[in-house]
Amino acid sequence: MVITPLIVLLSVGVAASSIALILDIRGQSPDTKASRRTRSGRAVLYSTTIVASCTLLGALAFSGLTPSDEIDQTPLGRVTVTILTLILATVGGGPFAVLALRLATRGASRAGVHGGILITTNGQPSTPEPLPQSPATAGLLRRLLGNRRADPEPTERAPTEPAVGASTVEVLRGGTTIGVLERLAIAGAIIAGFPEAIAVVIAIKGVGRFSELAASEAKERFIIGTLASFVWACACALVLR
Repeated sequence: MVITPLIVLLSVGVAASSIALILDIRGQSPDTKASRRTRSGRAVLYSTTIVASCTLLGALAFSGLTPSDEIDQTPLGRVTVTILTLILATVGGGPFAVLALRLATRGASRAGVHGGILITTNGQPSTPEPLPQSPATAGLLRRLLGNRRADPEPTERAPTEPAVGASTVEVLRGGTTIGVLERLAIAGAIIAGFPEAIAVVIAIKGVGRFSELAASEAKERFIIGTLASFVWACACALVLR
């Protein structure tokens, strides 16, 4: 059966993407602590995302080399490929966008408890770096302490309070749910032969997020995440071209 390798590739991609999405949702939980277990889970998330990306590339290559009429000869196989493609587009785009954001921002954003990022109302990061200690201040401290040994620095730095007149807010909340819906709509529109619907999806998302894009950090995350999600959905839909 000509379509069997395509079904196998898509099934592997769906399985890897599902594992990555579960780990991503668990990582957004407010009870999650920065521990070795969390770091290992993040490594598995990125690894499964790369596996899903490779299977998608393989499916695209196989679909491009296989004439479309051979795929259409088996209606059951065509239905199976369509379902797997929609699932892969919906589930796999989230971890792919997370990986793209991680590579672009290098973990500079502080995650919120509802899937967004924390910023201050003045547009600055929610945890600014403390000012460096001047040499004069350091010398004064040494003279005051004398020969006494200073206490060791704490292993974890206490969170810095926001500036006076600024408050910390979470923006871009619900990105996981919105991403699932937008990828399902985009892939479904392309498969159904109605790509014009993508403009509607972009308009709805842009209008809904417009008030949250005052900070440059939020703009960068919105653009990168949206483009990564759209590219993934379109690539999955091209499997059925």
